[in-house]
Amino acid sequence: MKRTILGLILIAATYFGVDYIWNQKVVEWKTTAQSVVLLAKEAGTDLTRWNLAKVEADKLPSVFPFTSLKAIFPEVKSVFQTLDRLKNIQFTVEENALAIKDVEGFFEEVATLEVALKKIYRSIDSVPNFLLDSAQIAEKNDLLARLNFVQEQMQDFIKFKNIIHHFSQKNERILVLLQNQNEPRSTGGFAGSLILLDFDKGQIRWKFSDIYALDRKVKAVDQFPAPPFFHGLSKVISLRDANFWPNFPTTAEKYRHFFRSADEKVPGTVVAVNLNLVKEVLKITGPVDFPQWNMTLDENNFDLGLQFLVESKISGRYEVKKPVELFMTYI
Repeated sequence: MKRTILGLILIAATYFGVDYIWNQKVVEWKTTAQSVVLLAKEAGTDLTRWNLAKVEADKLPSVFPFTSLKAIFPEVKSVFQTLDRLKNIQFTVEENALAIKDVEGFFEEVATLEVALKKIYRSIDSVPNFLLDSAQIAEKNDLLARLNFVQEQMQDFIKFKNIIHHFSQKNERILVLLQNQNEPRSTGGFAGSLILLDFDKGQIRWKFSDIYALDRKVKAVDQFPAPPFFHGLSKVISLRDANFWPNFPTTAEKYRHFFRSADEKVPGTVVAVNLNLVKEVLKITGPVDFPQWNMTLDENNFDLGLQFLVESKISGRYEVKKPVELFMTYI
């Protein structure tokens, strides 16, 4: 009889204990969890407000599923710390040269950031929907989609570390064609200016060049006859018109051919950049000021502004493209 009574007491205690936890504490924890989600949403990039959300999250018990919500905050702190380190990275730049170790250090920090975002994604994904209302579930799914997109972009970005390492080991040269689609060519536009990136085991060096300065070095015997329809511009295809061929691998090989003829280091990689990309970059970086010419160039006027500065030979007849070089340096 004694054992029966003790069993009934245990069953009753368990029932009323579970009833208390489910009907009172779980409701309280759910309300707290929703408050944490709201505070985190409003925090944005404000670390102080994230700390306030963490104070609220600390009220939750350290049991699943609340541990998933609480696990977000250490990773958010890691994200802020990594971003601070990224902002404070000092790149050693001397005479148009950048130390590769600084670049690799930057990518290592980006990789740390990507790991933290991956953990945040897993924690958010594991938060059960029963803790959230329908609107918060929709927000959760939207946030997961955005985090996934950012992670994919960062993973592609991090691959550049291996590419840079490969280029430095191979002493690679990259040729970047700055194409102006206002003068159409087969690959996008006339490449009036070039950027040459040279890698060695310690530095990345860059040099801006006017296409004509290199074109003058090309031997006449290495030029190609131009088709009749092109004779209004030139009767031969030389370096200045090497992007004549619409198939870009063919065009890239022609550039290599002309660089050999000019006794220049041959680029292993050729990249073409049009003005529309510059426009998108300026939307992020903001306008470029030229106080010496009392001009400010932004995404709406940089094309016309650069044309004016170049055509007016404002830097002198021997440095006609200097404004373009300065512009590319500033952005």
